[in-house]
Amino acid sequence: MIGHLGILALTGASGTGKSTIAQLLSDLTTSQSQGQHPIVAIDMSKIIEWAAGNNDDLGIRVRLAKDMQKAGKFMPDQIIDECLMAWLEHVWPHKIRRNFQRPCLIVVGLPRRRGQNAIVEKFPRRAVVHVEATFEQTLHARGLRMGRVADKKREDDLGGRAVAESLWNEYVQGVIPAMNTFNGPVCSIRLDHPRVMLSSILGFLDRHDRHSPIGRNARDHAMHRLLRKDHPIQRKLDNMTQDAENLIRIASMKRSVLVAS
Repeated sequence: MIGHLGILALTGASGTGKSTIAQLLSDLTTSQSQGQHPIVAIDMSKIIEWAAGNNDDLGIRVRLAKDMQKAGKFMPDQIIDECLMAWLEHVWPHKIRRNFQRPCLIVVGLPRRRGQNAIVEKFPRRAVVHVEATFEQTLHARGLRMGRVADKKREDDLGGRAVAESLWNEYVQGVIPAMNTFNGPVCSIRLDHPRVMLSSILGFLDRHDRHSPIGRNARDHAMHRLLRKDHPIQRKLDNMTQDAENLIRIASMKRSVLVAS
């Protein structure tokens, strides 16, 4: 089920753009001419939704556990593990149509606690990217997400500030300790312009080439596209720049207040 599959896990506080960064990484490594897609990005919340839609024992337990998410709590580690393994068994084979030498899965939302490190550590080639942000930045990002009419509203966005604070506490008590005990390369990056974040991730994987879940050819291909000003993906990045600048400005204002006080 896992075999030679590599995993790049993206974790961090809610609202730090992890899903967007994961999809951009996937897009940057896709070969348009051959239709090859060696890297697939998936949010753990999507995997949970898939599991909840199944009429089996796991689906029943997931539907019961989803009430925890509405209250700003993370799902139990055992259910997260079972959902991912079931998804790999039933869905993953249909995602990769070719026999790639180094297929990679980018999973957003893992690990969120120390107990979830073991899930990621099952993969022979693994690495974790931890996106850091302030609580004020996550609040602002959630507001932006709620304001987009086209976006499907997430359950954990609907509870207001109380749920946001609960999620932040779960992050501080869960994700940060998990990063200190993970058995594998860990990269901590600040919430920044998408180009900067993508470059930092690719550079981090270059430095850990032996353990990198994304092969060198795919990384070189991604960096080449990232630097090409005429590539279509640049429009996506430009559209994201304003939101990123607003979030960076919030962090700067917060630091200024702390220095002044």
